[in-house]
Amino acid sequence: MNSFSRSSPFCLLGLVIAACGVEDEGMRRSSQALFSFDQALEEPTIVYESVRTVTGDEVVESSVQGEITDEIWARVARPWLYMDEATLYHEQMWTMPTGPETVEEGYRIVATPNTALADYSTEASPIAIDPLLVADLAGDPDEEVTVSINIRGLLPARIPLHPPFLLSAEDIALASAARDDALSARESEFQAKAAALVEEVAALKGTVLQTGSRSGWLLIAVPRSALPALMNRDDVLSIYLAPLHEGGFHWALGDGRSDARIGADRFHAQGYTGYKSNPARHNFGAVTLAIADTRLEDEACFLFSSSTNCSGSSRLIERFSCYDGNGNGDWCLGFQPDYADSDTQPGHGTTVTSIALGDYEDGQADSFPVGDPNWNFGHTSSWEQDHSGMAPESRLIYFDISQDATLDSRAATDSLVDAANRHVDIFNGSWSVGGSSCAAAATLPVEQALEDAFDDGVFVVLSAGNNRDSQGNCMPDWTTCSVQSPADTMKAFAVNAYDSSVGACNASFNACEWDHCDYRLGGMDVQVNGVTQSGAVSIIAGLAPDGISGTTNNQGTYGTVVSGAANGTSMAAPHVAGLAALVKDQYLNTQFNSWINSPGWMYTLMLAMTDRYFEHALLGLTQSTQGSNDVYGLGKIRLRLLGTGGGLGALGTAQYSLQFSSGAGNWSATLWSSSMPSNANLLKCVMFNAEDMSPPKVDISDVDLTLKLYAPGSGTSCTTLGALQSTRTDNQLDFKRQVAYEQPATTLANRCARVELSPQWIHPTQGASAKLFCYYSTVRDDETPQ
Repeated sequence: MNSFSRSSPFCLLGLVIAACGVEDEGMRRSSQALFSFDQALEEPTIVYESVRTVTGDEVVESSVQGEITDEIWARVARPWLYMDEATLYHEQMWTMPTGPETVEEGYRIVATPNTALADYSTEASPIAIDPLLVADLAGDPDEEVTVSINIRGLLPARIPLHPPFLLSAEDIALASAARDDALSARESEFQAKAAALVEEVAALKGTVLQTGSRSGWLLIAVPRSALPALMNRDDVLSIYLAPLHEGGFHWALGDGRSDARIGADRFHAQGYTGYKSNPARHNFGAVTLAIADTRLEDEACFLFSSSTNCSGSSRLIERFSCYDGNGNGDWCLGFQPDYADSDTQPGHGTTVTSIALGDYEDGQADSFPVGDPNWNFGHTSSWEQDHSGMAPESRLIYFDISQDATLDSRAATDSLVDAANRHVDIFNGSWSVGGSSCAAAATLPVEQALEDAFDDGVFVVLSAGNNRDSQGNCMPDWTTCSVQSPADTMKAFAVNAYDSSVGACNASFNACEWDHCDYRLGGMDVQVNGVTQSGAVSIIAGLAPDGISGTTNNQGTYGTVVSGAANGTSMAAPHVAGLAALVKDQYLNTQFNSWINSPGWMYTLMLAMTDRYFEHALLGLTQSTQGSNDVYGLGKIRLRLLGTGGGLGALGTAQYSLQFSSGAGNWSATLWSSSMPSNANLLKCVMFNAEDMSPPKVDISDVDLTLKLYAPGSGTSCTTLGALQSTRTDNQLDFKRQVAYEQPATTLANRCARVELSPQWIHPTQGASAKLFCYYSTVRDDETPQ
């Protein structure tokens, strides 16, 4: 395998770029101690270390020793695939004060001996046969039966990851070639081992419906009379009933995380799973979500942090019953219930929670089937991934806000208050309280509680609502603004749904279109300087998938994973909440990480994480170059590792937090001192105006966003600007703005970028605060990162 070295993540993720490279070991060593292992036979060995001392934004000292090859990185990123090797690789990251004004930042990979080598061989494993399949043998011998078969003798598929750091074009090509070679080799190995079985299936008048080379499985339809022969083959590792799903296509929960879809897996591979502690806000030890919903199956295996068989350490920190049964006005009281396993109420809340932060990938449910038809005192890694949520290591504070399936707005209000009091990072609400629909002013208590929570540092994600009647039937499309409270509050990140249950969306992310049954229409009337502007504010922030199968509900002990698809914006919102936890995890690892605790910044970054392709009645899918859409917001949520470089995300980022008072003039800045390189394919700026709308305020400010392209003044320097090449402005009256350019429609290579904010009217007593985030990337919005 070809080797290439990777630079320090701190050289790439930090807001200030330090010199990176392999230097001699005689340079300064970090004062940060190595972590220790009780079972280690010898002192851990430093494989790679990057350390720097910073004062403000100035790097005053830096050192690097060692080198990260692709082989080492593969073992660091996915160590569970290499537990059969003699050496284990570990990561260590830190920031710590070293003086009154200086901070040390570091990153290490260390190696230790493996004292208990795993054995991935399946040659001696007994065949696993579904008991239901045995019972089914008595049926009609000519009836067709669908079974899932795993092939014996395949070791774990060690497919290299996409290159996770900024690399040269040569290194990217090497990494991509290595990945393609490994995929091809795995497919060939699988085909060879499965050839005899495939031949017998044909002889038995059966059909191979689908295959998966990575995990080594085949989905087969055969006459029932053929089953005994298949159950006695030496090359069959397991065989289970697998009745075909009735109904439309849908995404399994884990499938939606893939890089070709919403991109959470790329964050997971980088270690951003929601596990990063945030002592600036709380002491919960990880990014923490508050979820307010119906009853939660508190025993659910996905809530536990490791292989503890649904017991031991749970990521559920606290839970509350928000029902004022004693009439004292304190709606949310802490409690630890034990719901009956037959209780039908926890379905919605449990499903929502599993989407946001469910986790089976550490063997949490190995001793329990929890709905896995192929369970054999353990689950396959592919099953565990396919049924785990967006942020599998985040923590949870849960608010039961309904009593007997009835939501009281007072319970919802108190859940926001108590969540803010606990300084959670993110709040998810997959419900609405009705009333005050599409009104900019925060007049209801729940809306004001949301304002307060936002101001106190909580990023609030809410479902926009569904377009169905009381019987669940799809209604005609909306013609006027319909977003209900509190999602119509401007500080709420309101989420609509795209329909992942249709075949086109299943085949291609770019073909995913808004779900006409599960959405609400934006276009809210607002006042600017006392004048009503009709339908001006889109309200909707973005779209996320519904039609998700493989979620967990309450049916059965420890929660049961279900094959049927869950629908609605209720399912779309927790996708965004979980993805936001990953984004926050990433930025908590950067140098100046305190800014990410601003929900205004979280809102802005999540707006940047969008694919700007909208459904158009006459044109099909069309791309937005500026502005927001009343159904799509700024687009479909799709994560980018902004700031890490290369095909992973941005090559360059620039961000500003700006305050405007009444009568303020325009603001402008040249984004980067050098022109964009030849491989720049996307330039995007998003702005969010975090304006308070608590009573008696009813007016919003109006700030236009303009992005201009210039030729360099000299060579590649943007210190002075040459001729103006293009101007694009978002002057829609909205509290969020967006402007973008893409190749090949617009030439970005060797162009300078300049941004302008132009206040048209600023509220005289409150002013306006704008968060601006710009980046350029090798990857266009309609492309999967490579």
